[in-house]
Amino acid sequence: MSQPDVIKNVGKGVVVGGIAVVVFMFVVLLAGLFGSSDLEESKDLRSERIKPLGQINIIEERSVVVPAPVQIVQKTGPAKSGQEVYNSACMACHATGIAGAPKYGDEAAWAPKVAKGEATLVESALNGLNAMPPRGGNPDFSDEEIKAAVRYILKAVGGSSAEAAIPEPPATSTATQATAPSKSGQEVYNSACSVCHAIGIVGAPKFGDKDMWAPRVAKGSAALINSALNGLNAMPPRGGNPDLSEEEVKAAIDYMLEAISEKLAEPVAIAPSSHDLARGEQVYQTACNACHGTGIVGSPKVGDKQAWESRVTQGMETLFSHALNGFQGNSGVMPPKGGSTHLPDDDIKAAVAYMVSKVK
Repeated sequence: MSQPDVIKNVGKGVVVGGIAVVVFMFVVLLAGLFGSSDLEESKDLRSERIKPLGQINIIEERSVVVPAPVQIVQKTGPAKSGQEVYNSACMACHATGIAGAPKYGDEAAWAPKVAKGEATLVESALNGLNAMPPRGGNPDFSDEEIKAAVRYILKAVGGSSAEAAIPEPPATSTATQATAPSKSGQEVYNSACSVCHAIGIVGAPKFGDKDMWAPRVAKGSAALINSALNGLNAMPPRGGNPDLSEEEVKAAIDYMLEAISEKLAEPVAIAPSSHDLARGEQVYQTACNACHGTGIVGSPKVGDKQAWESRVTQGMETLFSHALNGFQGNSGVMPPKGGSTHLPDDDIKAAVAYMVSKVK
């Protein structure tokens, strides 16, 4: 091959190689340009494909407890004086001395108790002691009213110079007293006399018992009225209620005398099932269980058929009367309404019916 041919072939190779390099670079540039777009596009498509169908927004809720408004129960009406509290809750036992209660005005009986101090006596009256229920059986009395009653009793035996810090209710005018209706003999008997005369405690002649009243009636009505007004033996003047007028006391005597001159027909016994036994159980637990649940001071225990047999045979009305008015037996004594004098009669009857149902 001649030299010119060699030079010619080398020139052709250089040209072809340059063209190849240019083409290669062009292809690379195109691939980079379009390949990058496709990659970005594929990422977007993939994100779109895996995106969740929906989103859940969770909002945290906090419950706010709003305290209920405090209800303040205030006792309505003016505070009772010591004498008023004594007459309604304490007199049943302290006027007669039943169940070991020191009698009102008996300095000897009160001496060891007065020695303990007023604070101790008030504490016993508030919380109860032995057969005495808390607050005389009436939880509605305030601490100050109970303290007033204690001071009223202590005043009668020289143990306190003041009745209480509670002011006495204002005295009513003469005109008001004149227009106030008088109580009937039965009303006076129920409020002041039945405590003793209904069951014959401490020697009181029983209501309706002709034999017990005979020697007293023989003395004449004047003697009976004088004893009732001024007191005799264990009976306090005017039945322990000095607010009673002479006419009201006379009416009570007439009412008791009528009971022995005309014997009333015996009431029909009421079956225990006619009373709310569920309510009776509630009353029993709060007012009767202390004695009848344990059998202390001669109380027949609930469920003891032998102990209740002789009592049930007396009839429900007799049992009701004993529970409502109190009863003193050969071996024990029960205060009126078990000491819970604030309870209504129907509640007490329901409690009796409940106890009787336990031995039927």
